Amino acid sequence: LARYLRAAAHRLDRVAQNPELDRRHSAEIRGLEEELAAALAALPAGRAVPAALREIPWLLEELRVALFAQPLGARKVSAKRIRRALAEPG
Repeated sequence: LARYLRAAAHRLDRVAQNPELDRRHSAEIRGLEEELAAALAALPAGRAVPAALREIPWLLEELRVALFAQPLGARKVSAKRIRRALAEPG
């Protein structure tokens, strides 16, 4: 949690340097969040959330670190990898 807070602070420090890049990264994250919401909504009622989908919120946090606060380091993650996890059958 502390690492994600440091990443958010780093982002705030740097947003003024390149607001357009920040907007593009934000849009990419929002799109992935919407895809996750759609995947969760498509699950049959009462069905357990598959492990791959449960992991995605953490992957999104790691992607935020990777996009907005690269110096802090992030585990290996990309939009492509997240979309692959979204496509996994549960």
